[in-house]
Amino acid sequence: MRKVLIIPSWYPTENRPLEGSFFREQALAMKDLYEIKIFYPQSEERGRLSKLMSSLFYMLRLKPEIEFLKDNYACEPEKYSFHYSGGIGRLRLGQKMLEWQCLAAFEKVLETGWKPDVIHAQCTSPGGIISSFISKKYNVPFIITEHNIFLLHLYPEKIRTLMKSALENARIVIAVSEHQKKMILMQGINCHPVVVGNMVDDSIFDIAPKKLKIFNILYISYDHYIKDNETFFRAVKMFQQKMKDPFTVKILGRNTMSDRSNTFENLRDNFDLGNQVEIIEYVEREEIVKFFHETDVLVSTSIAETFGISLCEALFCGVPIISTANGGVDEMITDRNGIKVRIQDEAAICNALLKIFNKEIIFNPQEIRNSVINKFTKEIFRGKMDEIYSSALNP
Repeated sequence: MRKVLIIPSWYPTENRPLEGSFFREQALAMKDLYEIKIFYPQSEERGRLSKLMSSLFYMLRLKPEIEFLKDNYACEPEKYSFHYSGGIGRLRLGQKMLEWQCLAAFEKVLETGWKPDVIHAQCTSPGGIISSFISKKYNVPFIITEHNIFLLHLYPEKIRTLMKSALENARIVIAVSEHQKKMILMQGINCHPVVVGNMVDDSIFDIAPKKLKIFNILYISYDHYIKDNETFFRAVKMFQQKMKDPFTVKILGRNTMSDRSNTFENLRDNFDLGNQVEIIEYVEREEIVKFFHETDVLVSTSIAETFGISLCEALFCGVPIISTANGGVDEMITDRNGIKVRIQDEAAICNALLKIFNKEIIFNPQEIRNSVINKFTKEIFRGKMDEIYSSALNP
């Protein structure tokens, strides 16, 4: 069985169990076709003295001591997870030290007698950059799947250079949508992305009878300007002012920065929506499907999406979606399964909610599911990735 080493840019841990959960799900989906292992460097915040010592060891070309973490969380597929240290900022050694430590960790993997036939990076930074380091030294082909909105201006110049180099040297670059492919190519990167889409486990995300009698709106987001959360709250406020019947809004919304006040609670208070809006910060991955089963419509107000995995999961559950024209949704939304509106148009979102509530537009749950069932199932994804891996191994 051919060997694939997956290098995710983030991955589930006991403290952050939802981070990169879909990277793990996709790895598990391929496990019976390939021998899959995970290589996950975790940045560790250390004191100045520790960073100084690490920087000194690097400059003296001493081999770093790498200890793989012995944790039992998300341990399948087998993973090589370790902490790495950054350097002192003034020395500007951060990326060089990352390369130094990752190569040492990879050598430790080789010492076990296991060497991958191909490396699969999930996102270019840092996964693709690390894959490029390893590939160059050990002549192992690598591929990159990019999931992020490709906003290179958010990265320092050095990282941008390394990202471009990784994408141009990868055996295959994968985009999850045509919109994302366009975003990558607009950066002037010399590559030819292959659009694969994403995976939804159709055995889990299925249609179930709705138990709640009250009209329920679902919103899944986090605190980033790209999600345009304020437009959602403006739309709900307009909907509240026009509604005579009771309704509820459930928000699965998390703050990415623990030291920041809760964005969603602040917006709820600012728009005086305390009676309608329930905010749930954390839900186990396997519990999310229950929220789809209890909702009448899922709303997305994103300015841009590479794909929109929660939107696709809702469609698998027969739930209609109201979404802004964010790019990634274009390949799944039709007049059979949802309503697409302009970006930042809260009035259009409100009107769409009213039409669904008043049954001016009626969606058939089975038709909604059928609209995506032949595009994004687990089995279809496995077939596409099997072709990708085979192409990377036999160029």
